[in-house]
Amino acid sequence: EISECDWSSDVCSSDLKTILSTSSEMFLRYGLRSVTIDDICHELRISKKTFYTHFHQKDELIEELLNDMRMKRCSFMNLLPDDNVIDRLLGDIKMFKKYHEEKKKNFFYDLNKYYPEINQKHIAAMDKISSEYTMEALKKGIADGYFRDDMDLELMCRYLYFRTGHQFRQMQEECKISMAQMAEFLVDSFVRLVANEKGLNYYLNKKQK
Repeated sequence: EISECDWSSDVCSSDLKTILSTSSEMFLRYGLRSVTIDDICHELRISKKTFYTHFHQKDELIEELLNDMRMKRCSFMNLLPDDNVIDRLLGDIKMFKKYHEEKKKNFFYDLNKYYPEINQKHIAAMDKISSEYTMEALKKGIADGYFRDDMDLELMCRYLYFRTGHQFRQMQEECKISMAQMAEFLVDSFVRLVANEKGLNYYLNKKQK
């Protein structure tokens, strides 16, 4: 029998991080619905008492995993003053591929099917993050001299939000293409829509390289 450890120890202080990391790997490998709390405790060799110290139920664990995903996404999406906005968008494709690996496609399918309320909260939170990032990118692109300065930023941001958010989910359901292909297509469409001649030439040259 696995005994509880003293909460002052380094082992227990790292329990939360370990639970999140291990459960994430198991959910991706076996499916969100298939993995139980007992499975996670068995894999980690901890008691259910230790698990319930952090999470009262599986739903709370899933929500915390999604929150962790969003925090990692935000940390990359923050545009710094010296960033070139087009270079960052191209780099964002690479990050998107990592964040939305094909194996994660099944995770989000299970999330939508078996935990629809949690999924809707996650979508709403991600949409807010994406909308704020889009506005920041538009302003940065204009300041860099790569995006058109005659845009109505509020309307363009809203348009891009609906176009990339809603259409992305629709394409994901209806089109038999990879997540990476969709990411590249959406960023390409975004740049071609808002870039001026200087920005488009820079973008095309960077893509060729």
